[in-house]
Parts: sequence; C-alpha cells; structure tokens
Amino acid sequence: MKSSPSAPRHLDYTVAALLAALVVTMWAPFGPGRGMPYETTFAQWSETQSFWSGFLFVGDPLRPHTNTFYHFSYVLSQALGIPGSFATFEWVYALLWWGRGFLVYLILVEFLPGHRLVCAAAGALVVSHAADGSLQWVGQMNQCGVMVWMLLAFYTGLLFLRVANRFAASLLFLGIIFFLHMALWSYEAELPILMVLPLALFILRDRGLARRIAFAAGWYLVAAVYIGQTAFRYLGQTDAAYQQSVLRSGGIKLATLLSDWHFNIWEGVRFWSWTATTPRPEQIAAHLPVLWTVGQIVTLGILGAVLWLGWMWWARSRTSVPAARSTFLALFGIGLTVYCLSFPVFLLLGSARGLWRTQLMSGLGYGVALAALGAFLVSWIGNPRLRLAVFALLCAVPLGYGVRAAVNRGGFHYGIWERHRFAVAQVLAIAPAVEPGAVVFLTNVPSQPSPFGDNMWYLVALQLAYPRCYIAGAYLHPDGSRPPGYNLKLEGREWVWSGTGWPPAEPRRFPFEKTIAIQFSPDGKPTLLDQLPAALEIPPELNASYAPRTVIHSRPGFDYGLRRYLRGEHLR
Repeated sequence: MKSSPSAPRHLDYTVAALLAALVVTMWAPFGPGRGMPYETTFAQWSETQSFWSGFLFVGDPLRPHTNTFYHFSYVLSQALGIPGSFATFEWVYALLWWGRGFLVYLILVEFLPGHRLVCAAAGALVVSHAADGSLQWVGQMNQCGVMVWMLLAFYTGLLFLRVANRFAASLLFLGIIFFLHMALWSYEAELPILMVLPLALFILRDRGLARRIAFAAGWYLVAAVYIGQTAFRYLGQTDAAYQQSVLRSGGIKLATLLSDWHFNIWEGVRFWSWTATTPRPEQIAAHLPVLWTVGQIVTLGILGAVLWLGWMWWARSRTSVPAARSTFLALFGIGLTVYCLSFPVFLLLGSARGLWRTQLMSGLGYGVALAALGAFLVSWIGNPRLRLAVFALLCAVPLGYGVRAAVNRGGFHYGIWERHRFAVAQVLAIAPAVEPGAVVFLTNVPSQPSPFGDNMWYLVALQLAYPRCYIAGAYLHPDGSRPPGYNLKLEGREWVWSGTGWPPAEPRRFPFEKTIAIQFSPDGKPTLLDQLPAALEIPPELNASYAPRTVIHSRPGFDYGLRRYLRGEHLR
C-alpha cells in the first residue's frame, strides 16, 4: 500500500480519472436523461434574473449562495447553446459528486503522502456512500456544493500551512475565508464539522505553529460571524424562515435526539441494506430500464484498475515509508468524528429519521474512517502482497454495495422525473405555445402516484414550459378533487390568486377567456377539452365564452419548454 513520498504527480491525475470513472459508472445509467420535477424554483429564478443577480438568493440572508450552482448550470446551458436544458444541471451535479471524492483524496495525501492508495480508497468510499435517499437528486445540488466549498476551504488551508512565499500565503488565506463563507452562507448542516476540522492540524507537526494559529483564527472568526448572524436571525426577529417551518413539533427532548442520532449513525454504515430501501425504477414509472447491473460490471473493471495501480505503487516504492499506525488511528478518529457530527443539525428536523438529505454529508467521514480503519488493520500483516489484497477486499465490499445502491437511487429519481415529464409533455403536445395571461388546467391527473404532489410544482413547470410568458394553472384529480396547494378562484370574469400556496406572477389576475383545459391520459394521448370540467363550478354564462383554441399557438416563441420536457426527436 506504500508509495514514495515523491511519487509523480501523474498518480494524482490517475486517481482523479479513476474517481471520475466511478462517478460516471453510478451516474451515467440514468443521469443524462433526468430533469427536475421538484425544486424547479431554482431554474425559474435563474430565468427571471440577470446574469449576476441569479447567483444570489435573496429569500434568506443566511443562504444567499443557495442558488450558486443551480444558476451556474443554467448559465452553462446558455453558453453551450442549449438554453433551458436540464442536462447541464445533471453535469454540474456529477462534477460536484466527483469533486468531493477527489478533494478528500488530496487532503489525505497531505497527511499520508506515502500512502496514496489509502487516500484513493477513502475518496472512492466517499463518492460511493449511498445511504441517503436523495442521492442523485439534483434538487439537493446545493448540499453537494456545500461539501465542495468546505473541502476547498480546508485543502486551501493545508496549502497555506506549507507554502513559503508570503504573497502566495496571503492569497491562500483569503481563499480560506472565501470558500468558508460560500459554504456557511449556503447551508448550515456542516457547522459542527467545521468547528472540529482545524483540530486535525495537530497531526501535521512539521507545519509552523504560527501558520496553524493563523489558520484556526481565520477559520473560527468566519464561523463566529455566521453563528452570530444565525442567533440574531432566529432569536432577534419574528419573521418565519423556511428552516423554522421544518423543525420538530412538540419541543425537543434529549432522549429523542440521542435515539435519532444513533439511528442515523447506524443507517449510514449499513451499506448492505442501502439497496433494500430504494424502490426500483419500474415501480415509479412504467417501462423504465433497470441498468444497475451495467454499473456493477464497470465497477469490477474500476476495482481491477485500482488494485493494479496499488500494486504498481508498492512495486515501484524505493523509499521506506513508516507504518504510520498512529496516523491511521488518528485519521480514523477524525473520520469518525466528522461522520457523527454530520447529523446534529438534521436532528432538529421533524424528518430526522427520513434518510432524505440527512445522510449526504456523512459520506465524508464514512469514507475517511473506513479507509483509515482498513489501513490500520492490515498494517499488522507482514506480507506486502497479502496486505494489499486484504485492504482491497475490505474496501471492495462496501464499494460494491455502494455503487449498486447509488445507481438504483439514480433510477428511482429518473422514474420520478419521467412521471413528471410525461404529464407536462402532454400539456405541450396540445399547446406548444399560449397567449400571455393563459390559465392552463390539467384534468384527470392521478393522485397516487402523482406527477406533481402539489400544485406548486405544476405551476412552476408551466412557467418553465412557457418561459417569459405570464401564465397560471392548476390540476385536478380524476374525481374532480383539488390537489394540495390549489390556489385559483374565479372573481367575475377573472381567475385570481386565492392567497394560499405558491403564487403566480404579478398581478395575479388572468382573464377567463384565456382558459385552457387539457385532459391527461395515462397512455400519452391527451385531449383538449371543449367544455370545462364541472369541478371548476363555472357559471353557464361564462362557460359559453370558453374558447381554448384561440389561446393556443402552434409554434413556441422559445423552445426552452420543448427542450426541457419533450424528447429530442420532438424538437424542431
């Protein structure tokens, strides 16, 4: 498992390529065809803002950078000539997924320069951690970005500790502050981890004490500012934030918190059970392929490449590297601490046991702790070849389970997207373009499983399907019942916002004459209704003025909506 401390830099490039191949293995079976059924307000925000303002989220002063990577994805789609495409969102998500694994590798190399195989194994275990149900859901891209910001801050700090040039050190110190700011003011869940990371510097005894003190001082100063702003936000103001709306109800009890903490710690390491918690894609939307077996086959090839690389590192080693058992133990302790501290903020939520977004950050500590523990255990084996083989086996088992679960989760989210896309595509099939001020009703939409879940996601989908068009809409279930978030009512000859749910754009008044009603069809053959459904309770005198064909155009002003919701063969 040893490699020379002066190992060529191309080994790092090789690890980067192997980690990229691992991420592609898990992402590619379903990622290229996925889109966003929910959290689409991020894309809608980018569509209505200028280039620079789209990067900032003004809805919460504690999360102004929530939209950073979503808006970057949107800007990237424009730069590549595919404006509005969800594909770039998936590409950026995959890049961030790879980034956290490679950054963990680079950070560990600073602690274990002669044991790159251990560092590479940690990176692979980080990206293959699949305990969270939202893994491969691009709506959680912000959490992926936060992990990358945090790791960049710490890695920049490690470079700051060893660089000799004072000017370069000053730039790196500013980099620490910047990356830490981007992490904290995007999401709060990483705060407990950030408070202990500087303690890892005590392992690096060859770094100057003054630099370590400066690093820790700058680090904790930024954290203190964030903590102070958070306290002011929740204790000194009365306006409700989103974070407050998802907290536990009925008070916080220590016994319950500890029980939920133990639950999450255990679930995060039960790699053999991750696949069992994921519904198969065909259970979400019919006629979807299940491709995780392809991922398994490719994983075997990647594992073989990793073993070959580890063997070459050992064979070419010409420098005696100490066993570093104490360092392995210290890194195991750090990894375990980071793992356990990835949960406390989520324990405050009402969904603390939901295994949804609560496990994403725990993959960092999981990978480091597992690789360090494996390295410590095999360090007692005298035969180098046997030591390498046992270490590879210890890492291969959780890696294989993780890859299988990750691909399955990708299929799960693809199924949800396909169900959503299938419904919106039926609206576009009947009405490729509409008059500004149109109100589009979609009837006969199944309630279980629902392609929307809430009227909010149907309305935002309409806004994305008809960009730059003043539009409103709602959907109805087959029995005429209204979904959660339904918020349109008739006042005279206008549809107006009822004041509840997600609001349409200002001025929130739409002429009745621009009403369109489309009937959803499970077999993909929608119908433009000649009469409005009785469930809308339209007065007879208004019903006579219902003329949907006068509101529909055959050619869209923009093809964003077609690109988002129709397959490529439908684009013209």
